[in-house]
Amino acid sequence: MATHKVRFQPVNIEIEVNEGETVLNAAFRQGVSLTHGCREGQCGACKSFLLDGDLEMKKYSTFALPEYESEEGYVLLCRSLVYSDAEVELINYDEDILRLGIPIETFTTTIAAIETLTHDIRRLELKLNEPGED
Repeated sequence: MATHKVRFQPVNIEIEVNEGETVLNAAFRQGVSLTHGCREGQCGACKSFLLDGDLEMKKYSTFALPEYESEEGYVLLCRSLVYSDAEVELINYDEDILRLGIPIETFTTTIAAIETLTHDIRRLELKLNEPGED
């Protein structure tokens, strides 16, 4: 699977983005907390400016990113798929919050208990499996 590096300016943070993964999801996966709202290309909270690189955007609302802004080089990170290394200028960000994210981790667990809380809500108690235990 191809990966590309995306560097965010002016904060000089770099992430790796897998082919077929949006820039926003890749950032979350690596613990970078970018400003976002709907994650569906409807709000414009993740609007940024493409400085360099090749990307394509999945379907989005022209309310969030009008055509004239798209033509100028603005992109929505929640809809952006990169096809080369890229450099992006963040517009809406808080540098302190950017670095407070926790990288996503995957664990293998076993359900230890299920408790009924309401007619449609259950509480699961999970037991972390040891490495090699399935």
